[in-house]
Amino acid sequence: MKIDVSNINKLKAALQTAQGKATARILNVEDIQELAGNAKSELTKFLPKKYHQGSRYIYYEADLANAYKYVGATTYIQLEHGYEKWFVTDISRIEIYPREPSRSRLILPKNSQQLVLKHLGLNFAEAA
Repeated sequence: MKIDVSNINKLKAALQTAQGKATARILNVEDIQELAGNAKSELTKFLPKKYHQGSRYIYYEADLANAYKYVGATTYIQLEHGYEKWFVTDISRIEIYPREPSRSRLILPKNSQQLVLKHLGLNFAEAA
């Protein structure tokens, strides 16, 4: 799957396929576009735009009540930055457990990781 975050019709179809009749811990198109904006602003804090390609952003909400005894489900999404835009590369329902925190994680490609370390003034030798 590779859907441009600005393609509303394809996003709606992908969300409908992944979420089905779920009514709790779901995402909509506006949420996805907001996540892409959040990912972009996180990236631009420490990395020039030309190094954004290949970066991934994952997110899922986990807000089960403490009294919840069983496994719940939430919508998991993965975005990937192309040359200029963000694309949705995965939307699925995953199991979550009570007291599990929501997750949002930015994952950088190898070449960008080294640039960030250099920007921060850190110099780590890569393990062989």
